[in-house]
Amino acid sequence: MKSNDNYMLINGKFNPEGAAKVLFALVNSKINYHNLEAFSNHERHGSDITKAEKRIKELQIMNRKIKRAIDYAIKNNKELEVNGTINIKFIDKRNGK
Repeated sequence: MKSNDNYMLINGKFNPEGAAKVLFALVNSKINYHNLEAFSNHERHGSDITKAEKRIKELQIMNRKIKRAIDYAIKNNKELEVNGTINIKFIDKRNGK
C-alpha cells in the first residue's frame, strides 16, 4: 500500500443550489461528528471538549462563508466549480498513543 493516497471527493461544476447541498452536507456532517464525539468523550471520560468546541466554531464560520459565496453566485448568475481532495498519509504513532 502506498504511504500517501489522494481521493477526489468532489470535482465538478454546480449551480448554486447544488453546490450548497453538497458543501453544507459535508460541513454539517463534520459539525455533527465533532458534537457527537465531544458529547460521548465528555460523558464517558469527563474529557475536555475545548478542542472540539473550537473546531465546531471554525466549521460554523466556514458554513457562513460558504453561504456568502452561494448568495454571491445566485445574485450574479454564476455557477461554482468545487474541487475537494482527501489526502491520506500513513504516519508513525506518537509515543504512548
